[in-house]
Amino acid sequence: MTEAVREIPLSRPWVDEREEELVLEVLRSGRLSLGPWIERFEELLAERVGAPHAAAVSSGTAGLHMLCHFAGIGAQGPSAVFGFYPNKQMTTGEGGVVVTHSEDVWRQIVSLRNQGRSYGEGGGWFHHVRVGFNYRWTDVQAAIGIAQLEKLDRILELRAAAARRYGELLEDLGGIEGLPPDDAKHRRSWFVYVVRLGSDLDRGDVMTALRREGVATAEYVPCIHLQPYMRERYGFGEGLCPVAEGVASRTLALPFFTQIEAEDQARVMEVLRVAVGG
Repeated sequence: MTEAVREIPLSRPWVDEREEELVLEVLRSGRLSLGPWIERFEELLAERVGAPHAAAVSSGTAGLHMLCHFAGIGAQGPSAVFGFYPNKQMTTGEGGVVVTHSEDVWRQIVSLRNQGRSYGEGGGWFHHVRVGFNYRWTDVQAAIGIAQLEKLDRILELRAAAARRYGELLEDLGGIEGLPPDDAKHRRSWFVYVVRLGSDLDRGDVMTALRREGVATAEYVPCIHLQPYMRERYGFGEGLCPVAEGVASRTLALPFFTQIEAEDQARVMEVLRVAVGG
């Protein structure tokens, strides 16, 4: 009888008894949305990133959508958005948050996310001062987010350590380029870990070999202009962005998450070594 292959997932969130404890508190309170946990999370997140205001929303995309109404967005701009999908550094299952230094932007975001209802402008539940959206969050998500914030420093430490291990394991594996390590001037938050294959390697064959051994992998990420919608709507095709296309066609993601074990990373590298003939 063939021994079952132990699978290593591409990503896995770190949730434990603390998230369970806080979620249970919310469930027992009987208030699952528009409750005090959301405001509590917003205050903690704003303090963490050094912004005076934060507004939790249903997704990072929702946050970007609303900011586009009235504010420019940049790396050092007055507003920013974080997403909390399960493969992110911290997660709430789904959801996101807008952080901003502008009280005006914050007030409008809080109104827009709640179908344009007034915020601090008088009126009640059926008082709408603008056309808005249902981009609301739940208190269950806020409780998970609070637990995640409590261990965010540890999350970042563990992910940085995992990235260093991959870098060390890749040093003697030719034909594959990993990510540059952190240094005194640069500290990453380590979202995913991708490698770039040499031009003599077929990515499809490598990915098939990894999956055959239970090692999850994914193309990361395809070029936007080659997505079906962009092709059909704008007539884009291969050759429009040759450098980006070349990089994208040779890049793949390896299993990477907060609690990945060193022995699993070593197995990923061994399977990868065989796959590329190293």
